[in-house]
Amino acid sequence: ENTDLTHEFVPGDDSSYDISEESPLDWSVFEPGPYQIGFDDFFVSYTPVGAENERELRVAYWYPTLDESGDEGRYAQLFSREEVFARATIAPDATYPVLIFSHGYQGIAEQSYFMTEFLASHGWIVLAPEHTGNSTMDTSVPDHLLNEFRPQDLSAVVDTMEGLTSEHRLFEHFSDVLAVSGHSFGGYTTLSFSGSGYDMDTLMSACDTPESEACLYIDDDIVARYEESFADPRVDLAIPMAPAGAAIFGQEGLSEIEIPVLLMTGNLDQ
Repeated sequence: ENTDLTHEFVPGDDSSYDISEESPLDWSVFEPGPYQIGFDDFFVSYTPVGAENERELRVAYWYPTLDESGDEGRYAQLFSREEVFARATIAPDATYPVLIFSHGYQGIAEQSYFMTEFLASHGWIVLAPEHTGNSTMDTSVPDHLLNEFRPQDLSAVVDTMEGLTSEHRLFEHFSDVLAVSGHSFGGYTTLSFSGSGYDMDTLMSACDTPESEACLYIDDDIVARYEESFADPRVDLAIPMAPAGAAIFGQEGLSEIEIPVLLMTGNLDQ
């Protein structure tokens, strides 16, 4: 019932927080949860607004399983995790909250596996699209287009999630809770997807004397799409982490977000 959520943080003073051990779950959230971790990926194809061609995304996902053994999960064909079971069976007879995670600039879908694995162990399904054109393996799409494609990628993942058939292991395992999170450029994506408007007046005035190549690509159609925003009404809460480029929203734009937001950042994040 306490609505006073303001708190002055004193670095190094842990006593300034009153962390309760109480939890709506039957176990502590301060350590890995009771589930084992399943992992797989799939592909999503869609045509974004503002694009002429179809766009394909690889989507990594983690989920709770009761399996005690299995093949090691392999991330982006780069490294394996023996604690994670590839293509495991999903823990049955339950629905699970969903978090969509957006990676940082030129990252990979699995970049924040410390978090996605932890959530899966507590009974979450986590879906992480690899943003085509802005990943470690693929840097082919200019920045000005990514500002449009990234939030639309997240909406395409939700569309696909809602359209799964009975052949897919995640079918009918989604609860009605949908969260979104992302780091750095993924934090920007999180805020855009969650309903932030854009400070187009400031952006366009800055482009009167363009210092960024992105300004060379901005036209009336792009401005109109930004002004419409990329909000997806299906998301319930947002957790942006050190959101790079968030200045493009401005205070007025950010105030358009109507869902709960937990902003995570650090003293050295600029």
